[in-house]
Amino acid sequence: MKTLRRILPVAVLALGSIVPAHALVLYSGSATWTVNEGFAQSLGWLDANFTGIKTRPEVLNPSQTSDGDYNRISGSSGTLGTSTTPGFGYTPGQVVVTDTIRPFGEVPLNDAGGTTPGQVGNSRTRQATTLDFDPTDVLGSWSQSNNAFAFTGNSALGEQIAFTGMQRWGGPFTGVLAYGDFGLRYNGTQLVLTSNIDFLNAEFATLGNPVINYSAETGLLSITGNLLVGEGLFVLDTSAAIGASFGTFSFTGSTVPEPSTYAAIFGLFAAGAALSRRRKRVL
Repeated sequence: MKTLRRILPVAVLALGSIVPAHALVLYSGSATWTVNEGFAQSLGWLDANFTGIKTRPEVLNPSQTSDGDYNRISGSSGTLGTSTTPGFGYTPGQVVVTDTIRPFGEVPLNDAGGTTPGQVGNSRTRQATTLDFDPTDVLGSWSQSNNAFAFTGNSALGEQIAFTGMQRWGGPFTGVLAYGDFGLRYNGTQLVLTSNIDFLNAEFATLGNPVINYSAETGLLSITGNLLVGEGLFVLDTSAAIGASFGTFSFTGSTVPEPSTYAAIFGLFAAGAALSRRRKRVL
């Protein structure tokens, strides 16, 4: 017992020196999007929602019962079709979509099965969650993405939280618009949601008035804010004014120490146990 008391203070000091500042990663979580329909032509109405396993061709097919759920708060959906279909300016409403994250360390595949970016206009480019963070300074420990007009993460990807779903929107135009394979990134100034479908790293929305909380008691990280029109969405649809609010965003994720932290802790206590055995033999 005396030996343990002598070792423990040393162990605590050593732990503090070897555990990295970026100590936590996300292993599960989901976001709730509340989006105003009819806000812009490209957000006429939510036609369908899809889980992370759907391929891009499947997303463009007629809706199936296996598609992802979404809740309609108000308004009525238009019908997938042509520009004569009522939508923008006629049946605006509000919908809620839940989108799960891809856990840290999981390598996503594109439609062709590879891990390199998918072919734009043909297959999906699913994202990976790469964020590891210091819970006492989330943004300060979040490696930054570069910010070019309409695109965030083009030349410097930075860390991100990756979401798995896709949204298909109809409107007063022929065909549909697909958004998804979102990545939540930080560009040094603001949190940005990028869509990775047909324009890789296109800025879909920025988070206005973001609130970030971490609970050491529950291990939960939460990020909330308003959905503001991003520059990429504006380039696609100039009826959507940059910075205008079109909904809300709320994310909650469960955390664990990153793998290198586990290795450091196990290494520390293995060394402590060895030291204890040696001291016992000496005593």
